Amino acid sequence: MVDFGIGETLAILSIASAVAGATTSIVSGVQAHKQGQIQAQQADLQAQADKTQAAVNNVQRQKQLAAVLGTQAAMFGSAGIDIGSGTPGVIGQASFDNAQRQAGQEKLFTDVSVGVLGLQKQDSLLAGNYGMVTGFTGAASSLLKAGTGMAQTGSIPGGKSMIDPSMLKPSGGLA
Repeated sequence: MVDFGIGETLAILSIASAVAGATTSIVSGVQAHKQGQIQAQQADLQAQADKTQAAVNNVQRQKQLAAVLGTQAAMFGSAGIDIGSGTPGVIGQASFDNAQRQAGQEKLFTDVSVGVLGLQKQDSLLAGNYGMVTGFTGAASSLLKAGTGMAQTGSIPGGKSMIDPSMLKPSGGLA
């Protein structure tokens, strides 16, 4: 059985604490990265849903236009009016133009929505990557602090300080 003194015991506890802190930082970073990927996938799915809904709306709009134009043609035709000229033609063209304008507005809205979702996806991926980098940086910092502290105090378990204490004293440079 190894008998550790108080200094070595404290050093071991310091190492254990640093490792636990480092592990927590790494796990948090990995979780942030995964969350970023999930949010990016959700943005992709939402963009695809928006495109699909726009396509469905366009088909419905075309069917409604065909029904309106058909109804107009039937009404004017049953009254003996030529639907290709004069007021009936203007009404039909206005209906067609209105449908085209609505389709253009929806396409613009969908394009903007998909663009915004693309930016959200990139933001989520960057946030996830930043979280992971932050986690690993925090882990390295915890371990480095523990190692530096132990080296400065000469309390490396099972051995002696590997740093000459005179090296830790400020030299004659800047005051």
